[in-house]
Amino acid sequence: MCKRLRQAVEQRGGRFRWDSEVVDVIESGGRCTGVVLKSGERLTAPAVVIAPGHSARALITALARRGVAHKAKGFQLGCRIEHDQRVIDLGQYGCISGADYPRHLLHAAEYNLVSRPPEHLRAQSVTTFCMCPGGEIIAATSDPGQLSTNGMSRYARASGFANAGLIVNQPDDHRDDPLSGFDTIDRLEKACFAAGGADYACPAQSAAAFARGEAGPAPVATSYRFGLRPARLDRLLPPATVTAISAALRYFERVIPGFMATGTLVGVEARISSPLRFERNPDTLESSLPGLYLAGEGAGYAGGIVSAGLDGLRIAETMLTGVPARREK
Repeated sequence: MCKRLRQAVEQRGGRFRWDSEVVDVIESGGRCTGVVLKSGERLTAPAVVIAPGHSARALITALARRGVAHKAKGFQLGCRIEHDQRVIDLGQYGCISGADYPRHLLHAAEYNLVSRPPEHLRAQSVTTFCMCPGGEIIAATSDPGQLSTNGMSRYARASGFANAGLIVNQPDDHRDDPLSGFDTIDRLEKACFAAGGADYACPAQSAAAFARGEAGPAPVATSYRFGLRPARLDRLLPPATVTAISAALRYFERVIPGFMATGTLVGVEARISSPLRFERNPDTLESSLPGLYLAGEGAGYAGGIVSAGLDGLRIAETMLTGVPARREK
């Protein structure tokens, strides 16, 4: 599919420049008129759309320091939880996909859970994120010595494992220095890498032990290809995040029996959303630098593949039609 999409763009005159890192933008007459590549080459254009991912820290920092208007925004941290897929199937279906029913008739079960504890527990809400039925946990890392988790499912959803992120909103205490939110994420990813043994194995802890504040047994089988090492994730994550996830695990155990009792918490989930958002003109969707459009996750306007795609579509339509966009929320 990706190849066909690329070919469709090329047939219409578009070009793809591989291994061409953008390090800065060109400004002329108060407008953005192109980009500067790491090689020093300068590419000019009547308008520039930059859709950075979470890992494009150098470019995001360069744009912020250039003076492109930006502000701090709330972001999330957490960890992955993994189960034997049969536990989730039994909890959701009362039977097992691929055993009691053929997999083409009954796919691996999914879930979408939210915990909103009563006020007296003094715990934040927790939501499951990027649930991957029959999937695998993968390393989401772009910097040496850092480690964050993510998840994916292949078409067949037949790995035998289920995983999802358990995520918690973080306090908006980086308002005076929006870029410092990245420092928080970097520190956590470095601690995760070290706790796993500094060889890309992931630190892990049984969900039940995490909720009790105990070390717990050694990790069980996993879909994570680099293996797991026992660690105290309850001491790695921020205290308020630990409190929230512990309360959520107890609640989710009542929703899906075995969720806490058989679950394994793996690594840290740190690249969920950006701690920074570039400001936009509410009508044209341009950044504070006319001619420069910033879109997607790294720009602070999306938190996943679908929302990033929709944000890009919205910007493209506004650029091409000249019709004022619906106001940003």
